[in-house]
Amino acid sequence: MNYKTLPFLLLLGCGGAETTDTDVALQYFAHPCGNGDPVHFECATDLTEVELDDADWPLCTDDGVAAEDPCDSDGDQCVIDPAVACDDDPTTQVRSAAYLFCQAEDFEDEQCPQSSRTIKDNVHYLTESERKGLAAKVLDLDIASYTYTEGTGATGEQMGFIIEDAPEAPFLQQDGERVNLYAYISSVVATVQQQQTEISALRAEITALSTECQQPSVKESRQTQDPFPSP
Repeated sequence: MNYKTLPFLLLLGCGGAETTDTDVALQYFAHPCGNGDPVHFECATDLTEVELDDADWPLCTDDGVAAEDPCDSDGDQCVIDPAVACDDDPTTQVRSAAYLFCQAEDFEDEQCPQSSRTIKDNVHYLTESERKGLAAKVLDLDIASYTYTEGTGATGEQMGFIIEDAPEAPFLQQDGERVNLYAYISSVVATVQQQQTEISALRAEITALSTECQQPSVKESRQTQDPFPSP
């Protein structure tokens, strides 16, 4: 017997090599938000599938992939259900897309944003001063284009800000490693609101100045008066 093959044969007799602690089983998990909250919108025409932003993401059905199926490459993703919108207004989604992600753990700690007052405490509406401060932080962000390193995210060119460039941003997750997208979008909305407030104030000021300029001055009024009025 070739003694070099003995360890291999012993492993076969025991059912194969043991899986080391560093080997992690990967499988497809459905994102907890699913298709997201449906928009309460009735179409005047038939529904149509919206073209995905990530056009190179395959459909799960085309790959024969389902939730809890094993997978090989961490970070792979596919589309369960494409986004759906109305034929007469493809920009208004009635249903967002749903995805499967290849990873080692489920999305147990992930929660979808919910906006109902019934599940919220400590509701505080931003003051104008707070909104100004938030708008300043949003406008100060350096937006960059980038691609993810292999296996860490979506493929193709992406766009956004880099966390290390804004470590104190108020729309980061508590761990500081990820962006709270709901807070991020809300911050952008607050910025737009603040800008609209300032635009409206400037318009009112321009209107007041324009009205003032159109009114004749006291001197002009006296000059236009008839010095010899008829009896």
